[in-house]
Amino acid sequence: MMKTETYESKYQRMLEMGLLTINEIRIKEGLEPIENGNVLYQPLKPEIQKQDKLLTIELDSYGSVPRVFYKGEEINKKVEVAFDWKTRDDNNLNLPNITIKYIDEEAGLPTQKTISLQDPLNSCPDCCGDIETTTIYKDGEVYLEIPECVKCGKKI
Repeated sequence: MMKTETYESKYQRMLEMGLLTINEIRIKEGLEPIENGNVLYQPLKPEIQKQDKLLTIELDSYGSVPRVFYKGEEINKKVEVAFDWKTRDDNNLNLPNITIKYIDEEAGLPTQKTISLQDPLNSCPDCCGDIETTTIYKDGEVYLEIPECVKCGKKI
């Protein structure tokens, strides 16, 4: 009995090697080309495929303290968690505004840090990375705020 190959399995290896585009395969199969079908396949690297979620917020009940995981790591000693998202329209890019403020210890001093993911205009000018602000308090007042790119480490 002859084994029949499916469209996907027949050309999978050629797709993965970047030798054929989706549209080249569709034409060979007698199908119409599709929009954006002329792009060569580029498989994701394994470390990208298994990357943790960017943000997870868990809420057990309406009045409970949320558990927050940012890039796979739990954020403890939270002061503020804000997540705002709107559908795309003329005024919104469909990007969420995220603010996570928490207390951390630096050199033995309690320090408030802020993870803030906002619109692209508020990102690092060098690498477009997210900006994290470290706030240092002295005598109960804000003493110093240090915005820093979490991607390239540049002080903004």
